[in-house]
Amino acid sequence: MEPFIPPGFNLPLLWTLDLSFPILAKLIQNLEEIEISKEDRNYLRTLRNYRLIYASNHPTTTEPIVAYYVANVMGSRFNYMASRQVFDWGNGLVGKLIQNVGAFSVLPGTSDREAIKTARKILSSPSGKLVLFPEGEPTSGENDHLMPFQPGIAQLAFWSYEDIIKTEPEEDLYILPAFVKYIIKGTDAQIKGELHQSLQRIEKKLGIDPKNKNLLRRFLTIGRILLEEAERIYNIKPEKEKGWDYRIGRVRHQILDNIANKFHIKGYNNKFSCYR
Repeated sequence: MEPFIPPGFNLPLLWTLDLSFPILAKLIQNLEEIEISKEDRNYLRTLRNYRLIYASNHPTTTEPIVAYYVANVMGSRFNYMASRQVFDWGNGLVGKLIQNVGAFSVLPGTSDREAIKTARKILSSPSGKLVLFPEGEPTSGENDHLMPFQPGIAQLAFWSYEDIIKTEPEEDLYILPAFVKYIIKGTDAQIKGELHQSLQRIEKKLGIDPKNKNLLRRFLTIGRILLEEAERIYNIKPEKEKGWDYRIGRVRHQILDNIANKFHIKGYNNKFSCYR
């Protein structure tokens, strides 16, 4: 595996994406519309010629597409720091695409020197703009609250600012916080119908009889079955009296313990777990 993948800008590809953006957004992510207020659009355009970090929430895989649209509204181009594994999606085709629209790789959870060096170079260059997702990889699906930020994000901003003022003491580095909120379109019947179909597929896979339960109870039943299966796999004795959060936390920490043991991670101490 190639350890580091640098960014590039393929202008013909970028122009094609600009023109076909509404169609591609719908086809790839079922994204029908991106709403940005008139006031915010005007503000974005004022940032066109400044160095900038665009920091957004990241609950799904759609936010980079939203960031691309924001860059268009601004009249600029963004670079993107993306997890190394993303470059291998689609047998590497996804990697080739995002590399040519300004993305470069980073190994999450490590001191990736090449990624940090590239990020600092981008932000210290005139009008350099970098997209960061402080929450890390999109695994939460949480659209109403922020997950804990990855370590090193704030430090990268300070390092970049130090690089800038060494040669241009009067210049600034702007931080543009963004929060993407998704709204599902459709009638109440359509949305519930899609949820019902999704639940049916999961229930069939898990061998669950939904009986006459409502949607909420069916979701909770699926969650309980998955948790119990995880406890069985990791040889964890269920402690039902301590609640769901505690039991889920135990599974999570057992997974971390197993990984640490498998890879012989030095300095890892599972005795500090609050779930023991």
